[in-house]
Amino acid sequence: MKTREQKTRLMLSLAIAVAFSAAGLLATNTQVPVGDDRTIVSDIRAKLRPSLGHIHVECHDGVVRLSGTVNTPDEESTAEQIASGEPGVRNVVSELTIKHKKAQHAASHETTKTTNTQ
Repeated sequence: MKTREQKTRLMLSLAIAVAFSAAGLLATNTQVPVGDDRTIVSDIRAKLRPSLGHIHVECHDGVVRLSGTVNTPDEESTAEQIASGEPGVRNVVSELTIKHKKAQHAASHETTKTTNTQ
């Protein structure tokens, strides 16, 4: 039979282990996954090349900004989808310019689009 001191040590050790495990679970469950901005940029750039136009990618705190030129609205949409689908991206701001627009009056319709991925 174990001594009272051994039982007390065992119970204290178990209590400490449970406390640390619970603290670890709480910390894990309350954290929002945020990607590393540099990793997000490099991953998006790798997926955009070389099929799409000249696109510059920036990221700050999970907010991606796309700028540059694409050839068609479909390419613009594809670039935005690639960026918004990247893990860790919270928002995409598109400042892409479409090089070849079907209608001349569409050239005056250049706006900044924001896509919320949450």
